[in-house]
Amino acid sequence: MLLTMLLTGNQMVAQQMSLKAIVAVIKGSSTLHDWESAITQIEFHGNLYSENATPKSIKDIIVSIPVRSIKSKEGKLMDSKTYEAFKADTYPTIAFSVSQAAITIDNARNITITAPGKLTMAGTTRSVTVSGTGKVLANGDWRISVSEKISMTQFSMKPPTVMMGTIKVGDEVTVSVDFTLTPSDILSNQ
Repeated sequence: MLLTMLLTGNQMVAQQMSLKAIVAVIKGSSTLHDWESAITQIEFHGNLYSENATPKSIKDIIVSIPVRSIKSKEGKLMDSKTYEAFKADTYPTIAFSVSQAAITIDNARNITITAPGKLTMAGTTRSVTVSGTGKVLANGDWRISVSEKISMTQFSMKPPTVMMGTIKVGDEVTVSVDFTLTPSDILSNQ
């Protein structure tokens, strides 16, 4: 296989991808009003594989979010209810892992990413497929946007309530993340 790749000029190269800039929010509803919380900390690790300078896939993706990095515009009461719903004392981290995400980049440098993986929240793990779209920037960075709806009860989470249950948070939330990835450091020739 290596000989075939050398003879045909195909060379698979791996690069680390690092997270450069991020804006992430969780939006939901309640019986009183809609709400929004910011995700203030995300760790990302992954390896980009390219063939003949054309990105083919991102492998070994690990995304970690400390639950207590979620901060509400509504204040500390909402934050404490969020941490309680996530069972943060027992499960302090939200994790998403992907073995391999498919990438397509068209001639206009538009990116589409499809990442089937495992999402773990509040001690429950489920299979989810996350899709993102974006653009390759002039400096080579990738600007990506992802928006996914998640049902809390599918992860054995109890949607928060306040005022003795008179105000209830809706089961479905939308997680939106806009981020920039920077390919760096060639790891190896495969």
